[in-house]
Amino acid sequence: MHSGYLNSLYLGMHRLMAMLALAASLLWAPSASALVVLQYHHVSDDTPSATSISPTNFADHMAHLKASGFRVIGLPELLALVQARQPLPDRTVLITFDDAYVSVLEVAHPILKANGWPYVIFASTEAVDHGQRHVMSWDQLRQLAREGAAVANHGHQHTHLVRRPTDVGPAQWAAHVKSDLLSAQARLKEELKQTWPVLAFPYGEYDASLVNLMQTWGWLAFGQQSGAAALRDLPVLPRFPFGGRYVKIDDFAQKLQALPLPLAGVELADEAGHSLADGVLPLGVRQPQLSLTFNKERLAQTVNCYVSGQGLAEVLDGAGAERTFQAKRPLPAGRSRYNCTAPSGERGRFYWFSQAFLRPTDDGHWPREP
Repeated sequence: MHSGYLNSLYLGMHRLMAMLALAASLLWAPSASALVVLQYHHVSDDTPSATSISPTNFADHMAHLKASGFRVIGLPELLALVQARQPLPDRTVLITFDDAYVSVLEVAHPILKANGWPYVIFASTEAVDHGQRHVMSWDQLRQLAREGAAVANHGHQHTHLVRRPTDVGPAQWAAHVKSDLLSAQARLKEELKQTWPVLAFPYGEYDASLVNLMQTWGWLAFGQQSGAAALRDLPVLPRFPFGGRYVKIDDFAQKLQALPLPLAGVELADEAGHSLADGVLPLGVRQPQLSLTFNKERLAQTVNCYVSGQGLAEVLDGAGAERTFQAKRPLPAGRSRYNCTAPSGERGRFYWFSQAFLRPTDDGHWPREP
């Protein structure tokens, strides 16, 4: 009887543990709606480090991608999913290259072609027209388009679309931006006989007016804020940039497994708590606030946000399912990000969300690019 009692007790505890495990899995289960978009520029040892990945590291990325069992989709399939408002499937990847560098043809394309993987090249058409150094020709882009690449809009002049000069009025600047994007689309149509309603923002910079423009035109856009993509991000999907110090296989493997942070709301504010329309900061705003509302209150207790070059952000308040984060020191002029992550409950996978900021100099001008 004693042995039977122990067996019954063991079975009861086992069932209880199983039920608790099931409850935990339901509470923390990651969303199946996720897409990871990879962003590259040069694939070379001889180009600027910040925008380059070596051929060896790129080959390692693709080998890991293949071994991990992820499915690589092309731009037509993604557009079909978006148009149908279907969830972006988990463990799915889109591969993108900005600026149409010739190393994509020479190094990346043979690897991608051997695996039967489609990919996207975002081309700045003026650079192609002028035969800019390291940039592919129209003939080379036509070759890649025939062999599985989609060639899409990266602007005509590759200009900073949100950095309006102080001597140019808003209406004039808006007309300039539209003209630049439509000129690129026209050149792509003329040379490749096909265009896509898609844009990669040069430098990953955009504001509320550009988001509205994409919605008006019915275009899909890509930034350079990191994180896994979900339908809630439309019309601007995040991408994980790989270049410079962000090329190691461990970093790639972790980002490949990322999931969208489950959020019910995102709000931006200045230091005094006054609402901001977007991440392009008005003059005088140096430490913006990022307020996140989570789908689950418990998730709000586990998230951490990190500020570019600073480490952990300060948590200003945290009632219920809301948390507000702020940089501990002023952001430098130029581009910065708040990257927020939390454990998903699935081994090796993290929720990820990124908010990009762009700050002018103290005299109201824009810093020069390095």
